[in-house]
Amino acid sequence: MIERVTRTRGPAATETRARLAEAAAQVFARDGFESAKVSTIAEAASLTTGAIYFHYADKASLLTDSLSVHGGSELARLLEGASPGTLPELMRSVGRLLGAEADGDGSLFTEAVVAARRQPRVAEVLRGHLDEREASLVALGREAQATGQLDPTLPIEATVRFWVLLRLGALLVRALDLEPPDTDDWEAVIDRVVAALTGEEGS
Repeated sequence: MIERVTRTRGPAATETRARLAEAAAQVFARDGFESAKVSTIAEAASLTTGAIYFHYADKASLLTDSLSVHGGSELARLLEGASPGTLPELMRSVGRLLGAEADGDGSLFTEAVVAARRQPRVAEVLRGHLDEREASLVALGREAQATGQLDPTLPIEATVRFWVLLRLGALLVRALDLEPPDTDDWEAVIDRVVAALTGEEGS
């Protein structure tokens, strides 16, 4: 369900763009980039379609702005969860959920990845968010290595990229509506992977 953004009197241009970006994020996530209608986004923002075309040349530029505003926080939630903790902790807690995610989780990011193939500006924004999140995860990984919570011999950049590939790959698999694996089996695999990364396995 799309929540209507509250109307205010005489919004400034920056406020209008913020409302449109918020509404667009909801609509793109629910309906998909290709199927989303400008009129639906305008209605969700309690604005007119004219307001959208005054600020944005097309739907792609609206997606780009929406991703710029909301993409970073969504990607952080996808990769790190609500309470990141250490790198091994977040990989275990978030990883256990990948086999059976709720509908809507990561939908904006999935739509942006698909659109990025044809929209260079969208791809640029996505790369910026990914670079930022990977740098944050690398810092967490080095901290975990320094405190003995992660195998110090692991190449941390490659370990973080492995996690990013696993996490984003789960979004694409879910988009295909594949049957999820057994929950207990999936959790056992994630626990085994994290144990290998921390050096717990075989110790």
